[in-house]
Amino acid sequence: MSDSPAEKIGAGPAAGSSTPSAAQADQRASDRYPFVISAEVTEASTGARLSARTSDLGLRGCYIDMLNPFARGTTVQVRLTREKKSFEAEGTVAHSQPGMGMGVAFTAISPDQLEVLRNWLGEVTGESSPLETSPAEAAARRPPQQKELRILNKLISLMMSKRLLSESEGEELLRDLSR
Repeated sequence: MSDSPAEKIGAGPAAGSSTPSAAQADQRASDRYPFVISAEVTEASTGARLSARTSDLGLRGCYIDMLNPFARGTTVQVRLTREKKSFEAEGTVAHSQPGMGMGVAFTAISPDQLEVLRNWLGEVTGESSPLETSPAEAAARRPPQQKELRILNKLISLMMSKRLLSESEGEELLRDLSR
C-alpha cells in the first residue's frame, strides 16, 4: 500500500451477490457501477493473497467474484488493475458468500489512488467531474474565509504566547497564512 496519507472512508458495501437486492443496495454508502477488472485481495493479518475479478465498483467499495471469499469483517488490502493502471486501498469484507464472492468496503484510500478510482468511475458514468466530494475535500478546495483566517491568526498568536511555538515558527506560520 501507499505510504501517503489516506482518506478514511465510512462503511460501504453490503452486497449479497453481483446483483444485490434493493434492500442490500440501500445499505450502501454510495452507488456502484458494473466494472469488471482484475483484483488481488490480500488478508492483512496472514498475508494470504487471492486473485479474482470485480463485478462492480464504487467510490466506497466493490464486489469481488470468487469461490472462496474471506470472512465478513476481515481486513484486506485490495489491488485492482486495468490497462496497466492500478488502484490500491485498505478495506473490510462487508459481506461474504461462499461460492459467489464478497463485498469489500474501502476503509482508507490515499489521495492519488482516489483520483485513479474517480477517473475509472468517470469513464463508466460519462462524468468528467468528481462523482462525490467529501466535506474535507470540499473545504480543502475552497479558499479560506476571513473568519477562518482570523481564527487561525488568533490561534497561532495564542500558541506563541504559551510558548508552544517559537517566535520564528509563529511568524513563519503567520506569513504563510497571509499569502
